[in-house]
Amino acid sequence: MSDHALAELQDALAGTLSIERELGRGGMGTVYLARDVALDRPCALKVLHQDQARDPAQRERFVREARTGARLSHPHIVPIYDVGESGDHVWFVMGLVDGESLRDRVARQGGLPADDVERLLREIGWALANAHARGILHRDVTLDNILIDRRSGRAMLADFGIAATLDGGDAGPLIGTAAYLAPDLIRGDPPSPQSDLYALGIVGWASLTGFLPFADEDPAAVLLRHLHDDLPSLERAAAATPSRLRRAIEVLLERDPSARPTTAEAWLELLEEPARSVQLAEPLSAWLQTRAAAAPYYALAMTLLAMATGFSLQIAAGSLVFGLIGATLIGGAVVLTLPLVVQAGIALSAIRRVARSGFGLEDLRIALDRHLAARRRAGPVRPSAVGRAIRHGGTVAGLAAALVLALAEGGGGLPWSIRFMLWDVGFPVLRWGLMLFWISRGIGFLVPGHALPPSDRRSRLRERFWRSRAAGWLFRAIRFGLPRTVVAEQTLHRPTELMLDLQIEELWHALPEETRRGFDDVPVVARGLRHRIREVRALLERLDEGGGDRGAGALAMRERLEHRRTEATSALERLRLLLTRLGGVAASPGELTRDLREARAVEGAILMDLGAHHDIHRLLRPGRLTPSPG
Repeated sequence: MSDHALAELQDALAGTLSIERELGRGGMGTVYLARDVALDRPCALKVLHQDQARDPAQRERFVREARTGARLSHPHIVPIYDVGESGDHVWFVMGLVDGESLRDRVARQGGLPADDVERLLREIGWALANAHARGILHRDVTLDNILIDRRSGRAMLADFGIAATLDGGDAGPLIGTAAYLAPDLIRGDPPSPQSDLYALGIVGWASLTGFLPFADEDPAAVLLRHLHDDLPSLERAAAATPSRLRRAIEVLLERDPSARPTTAEAWLELLEEPARSVQLAEPLSAWLQTRAAAAPYYALAMTLLAMATGFSLQIAAGSLVFGLIGATLIGGAVVLTLPLVVQAGIALSAIRRVARSGFGLEDLRIALDRHLAARRRAGPVRPSAVGRAIRHGGTVAGLAAALVLALAEGGGGLPWSIRFMLWDVGFPVLRWGLMLFWISRGIGFLVPGHALPPSDRRSRLRERFWRSRAAGWLFRAIRFGLPRTVVAEQTLHRPTELMLDLQIEELWHALPEETRRGFDDVPVVARGLRHRIREVRALLERLDEGGGDRGAGALAMRERLEHRRTEATSALERLRLLLTRLGGVAASPGELTRDLREARAVEGAILMDLGAHHDIHRLLRPGRLTPSPG
């Protein structure tokens, strides 16, 4: 903007805003640091480029859609305070974020760490989900329009000045930044959630690599590259990117919009889904493998049972019944005590190590859920040829022993000499047959000889126990004497609501006692919202079981549950951010009271939806989720 045009703009803003300096410029306009004269606070002023402001249709559209964006309120969306126009100038005023744009960070650091990029994408995904749920599209998701707060590190989506409504009808003029425009927009299709998600994919790709996938000095050439060029390999451009994050970004950059997720919520689910296969922290993995760690002791116990059987039969002095009873009592005691005691010791030691590493009971439950879910997806474990051969051989030996036992017990009418001959020949078969049977079953703990089901009774009992109150008592007893300030290093397995809940509790405890007074229910409200989100997530998973199209009732219910989950997550995020500000004396207790009231209202709304359990169970019954017509 020329000095003359800038002076005209300042005259138009006189008495309301005072422009201090330019912060940056993009394809749509220039952003200035300004000060609200009446409120005496800094703000950001974005001014539409004059060549675009002179187009009456585009000017009217810009003003209307900026006012649309001003309706949004979300922790990861920079608020729009006001929209104005005068002469050749059109502008809007938005909140000022003390930090830097994602473009500045990428320019300074190059490609960012995958964990940072994943967090940023998830936070912007929440913002888009919130906007889309209110019928508003952003249409200019770029590195410039994502701001990173200096103190908290949170990402905030800025510049809803060219937002459009979902029911906006025709495509209208092609506006936005060329490097981020989806192919469907370039072809003339109307903006959609998928076009916003495409731009988010470009942001993710560029954040990981340090450069844009489609770049050229000529904007028209960039548009053609979106339409015709294949996406450069992210695996080669950012080799350290985890495959799950790479796949989540690449699916956003599909040229065909129907191949992209239909909603931001669906993409966030896709981003979370691979987290089930995220490698757990080593202490959690070791706890999950306690049964495998005890397998050699079970094999040893079965070997001892085989030896006890042979020894008992040897000293039975011909009393077959006495020998078998002795073998059962002696060997059974060994089998029931030795491996079980060893496994319990290994498990308790692993749990204490988990607690010492900073993980809690909820981490154990999440790890177990992911482990069992992975087993169910993998299906039965197929036995090896060696394992099958050993098991079948042991079965044959056991059947031979059973045959000898049947002949010995059923041959009472035979002459004594024949019975003696049968016993003389059959006793070694009986003895070695039983021993080989038990030994084969012991080897089966190390080399399975039959297909292992993805879920068995022991797994179900284990899952039920760790969901019970008794598990809580056991965990508190095990972690007795350990410091409570240890922070777990690896927490990618934790769902978002758990991370927010734990951070809220930590921030609340860090507040001065006089600040905490009167807000004792903050951790309680946060924990309640976390549990409600978990219940909603479980219902959504049940609604998704079976695949295929869903009936209108199930689709409406799923949409309502998704909306409730987004609301609850946003309420937790607001509580966390407010507690952060309270810790720095940058917020008032009155704000906390307001946010607590809103959080309780969200939880109450979720409880009302969950309370309609008869409708949910009716839809979840087999045959109720009927295919949609057509």
